[in-house]
Amino acid sequence: RWFLHMTDVKAVVPRRRRIAVPPRCRTPDMTELFSTVMTDDHRRCDRLLALVEGAAAGADWAAVGREAEQFRDAMERHFRFEEESLFPVLEARMPMAAGPTGVMRMEHAQMRRMLQELATAVAGHSADDCLGILADLADGGAHGAIKNKHPLVQGIQKTTVGH
Repeated sequence: RWFLHMTDVKAVVPRRRRIAVPPRCRTPDMTELFSTVMTDDHRRCDRLLALVEGAAAGADWAAVGREAEQFRDAMERHFRFEEESLFPVLEARMPMAAGPTGVMRMEHAQMRRMLQELATAVAGHSADDCLGILADLADGGAHGAIKNKHPLVQGIQKTTVGH
């Protein structure tokens, strides 16, 4: 009773809750959707990084530890998604992509080392070290936002539609 049939909305929607749904809904552009999801994830990681910075600047070490852990987890999820799901599809469909994805994997490894250094700085309550590491990581985040417009990423978007 509560589902919407796109061609006959009147028959299935109760009178009080009647809404207009066009007979044909536009199918989302998968390339655009992929780009949006990746951009949103980069921005989410950047926001989490900013939360860690704010807590470190205020020397609220309980908050720094909590926020740093959430940031690390978000970054690790993002890296794993790219390395385990995205890059293999891209490399299978575009063999020349192995070079750029290899570079991205090296960048991920470098950022993982920096995240470990951040954990050490947090444990030592070193605001200066935390803020320095976070500044370096922020540079990597800016690169991530730029990469969404990179031709390789556009290739990823085109080859992963429907996967």
